[in-house]
Amino acid sequence: MAWFDHLLTTFYTAKWQVTAGQAIYYRIAVDLVGVPELLHFRYYPSAILYAIYAGFVIWGFIVWLRLSRAEAGHRVGTPAPATA
Repeated sequence: MAWFDHLLTTFYTAKWQVTAGQAIYYRIAVDLVGVPELLHFRYYPSAILYAIYAGFVIWGFIVWLRLSRAEAGHRVGTPAPATA
């Protein structure tokens, strides 16, 4: 029955984080815990897939962070450049 508690807790945590706009943090946490666990139990293809997902999530987060900081700089400091 412990697996059901774990599944239910994971489901509600994910649901809360998605509604709070924190889905990226949940995905990174799943990958940080899941990859070593999958390697431990010798599920190598799944571990590789989760590691690839983690790479894409981290890469996307970095790109998003750079873009949001660049947009914030335009809003606060100077007006956006005029386009022709």
